[in-house]
Amino acid sequence: MVRSTRSIRKVSFLFLVFCTAFALLLPFQASAKAIKPGKFTFAQDHLKVKENAETITITVRRISGKDGEVSVDYCNCSYSAAAGIDFIHVSGTLVFRDGETEKSFTVPIIDDKIKESKEAFLIRLKNPTGGATLDPHYSDYVEIIDND
Repeated sequence: MVRSTRSIRKVSFLFLVFCTAFALLLPFQASAKAIKPGKFTFAQDHLKVKENAETITITVRRISGKDGEVSVDYCNCSYSAAAGIDFIHVSGTLVFRDGETEKSFTVPIIDDKIKESKEAFLIRLKNPTGGATLDPHYSDYVEIIDND
């Protein structure tokens, strides 16, 4: 009977040691496997484009992480410039593969040959997926500089 009590104590002690070690090491394993999908932002602030440039390329960056496949929708809309008259409305989805940090989309600009003051249209990011989020700089404007 004495032998079995010692065996139980030994097994209990080993179990306690194993559980303590597991509890102490678990946070290190979790942090080593932390996935950082990142957040989306525009590469530049307050873009400008000449009216006769034909297009402007807008770059979206994935910052503060690059793990996993994520995506974000983009669109533009009228502000003081009118869609279909000063620029072409575009929208779509940018898909970032694991490790990718930069994607671009293009907005066609219409040279209307009319003397105008400064005009602008809005660009916006929305609906991030895959755990990614939007940076506070998820919306901006593009100024069209008249050439007439």
